[in-house]
Amino acid sequence: MVARGGGRLSSFDRLAARLERAMVRVVALCLAVLGLVQLALARDLLPWWRSPVEPWEGFVAVPVMVTPPPAEGPWVQVRLVNRASAPRAVLLVNGREAGTFRQPELTVAVASRDVLEVDALRYRVPLVFRVVAAHPEVQNPVVGTEITVRQAIGRLGRVRLQGEVIR
Repeated sequence: MVARGGGRLSSFDRLAARLERAMVRVVALCLAVLGLVQLALARDLLPWWRSPVEPWEGFVAVPVMVTPPPAEGPWVQVRLVNRASAPRAVLLVNGREAGTFRQPELTVAVASRDVLEVDALRYRVPLVFRVVAAHPEVQNPVVGTEITVRQAIGRLGRVRLQGEVIR
């Protein structure tokens, strides 16, 4: 190697030049890897990489309005446990939409032998739903029943009222 003035470079200068080129290559490689990893995480290509607390992102730990139970007849109250809301998740009663989880709790009127299901087909992340309250007449689903649903329709159970005979 030749110095700017036309003289030869010392061994230290040659070493410094090599280290500088190596460092530039390492930095460029790190930036390329960082870009690829960010792209993969943004496109959800690495679901196993997610943090265990990611489902809590955006969770607001403040009291929210709770849907009051219907004035008459049996009812069941279902809560979305692991998110603040899931507006595309739907509570189904006998296959028909009874409400969405824009708020974390949803209360629906039920009748004997109704089938309660949660449609979470539009969510890639697991959603946890729990029956948190029910009219005293409702024996099934039991308060505390919990299901985890991910890109599927999960069944909370068939409604059974007090005094009803099981066939």
